[in-house]
Amino acid sequence: MPPRLTPVILALATACVGAATARAQASPSLADLALDWSRGSFATPLYCEIDAATQRGLRRLEIVPGPRHARPPTNSLRFTPLDLPSGTARCFDDLGREELEVAGRLEFRLDGPERRDSALRDFKARLRRDRGFEFRIARGQLQLGAVGESRRRVDFAGGELTLREISPASDEARLLRDLPPGRRLLMTIQAPSGESLRFPMARSRDRADTGLPLAPAGLAVQFASEPSDSSRDGFEVRPHFLRAGGRLGVPRRAR
Repeated sequence: MPPRLTPVILALATACVGAATARAQASPSLADLALDWSRGSFATPLYCEIDAATQRGLRRLEIVPGPRHARPPTNSLRFTPLDLPSGTARCFDDLGREELEVAGRLEFRLDGPERRDSALRDFKARLRRDRGFEFRIARGQLQLGAVGESRRRVDFAGGELTLREISPASDEARLLRDLPPGRRLLMTIQAPSGESLRFPMARSRDRADTGLPLAPAGLAVQFASEPSDSSRDGFEVRPHFLRAGGRLGVPRRAR
């Protein structure tokens, strides 16, 4: 006949099980690691014809943590409107393809089982194999439109957002070669309707999880490794930029 467990032994056993469960729940899941990896302030280059002159600039966007109550957890992708001057005729990329005005935000998550015991190993293996992650867009709409035209609202809920590291020898890496060193990612966004967007981008600072509001749009500021108080604007002219108040300045890297 097995020995009877005393209340003290039962209490100790219950406490041990509870502690083990709490440790397991505190460990990050694969989704937690992938979402954390993707966060940052980014810039992607484009050209705009402004007052009959072609200016190379940077479109700014951010990936920050989504709402704290969201389950499963999400990230929020924020596009800052370019707010280009009235003399802008069009914007395009290095291959001459039209660049749209993009405004709005999307929330995205990583689908799949939450195996916390092997999350770090799975994260490293996925990053080695795929160079990034494919996320599901949980909710969000973007306003899209050519420069100078009215924007249309596109629902991206249920679509896909992919982030992959850019190979140093790729065409995308050459497009970003004059930007400060840091992580280079290729982001593609696909809506269920078939609308798609593609952005090779460089991370402009280490993190973008401060939760601070965006600076007033329309100010073009310096792209730098360290953030400034107004480093969240939508378009930056290079190699010169406009300071607040319209004064022309030269970035420190060009001096």
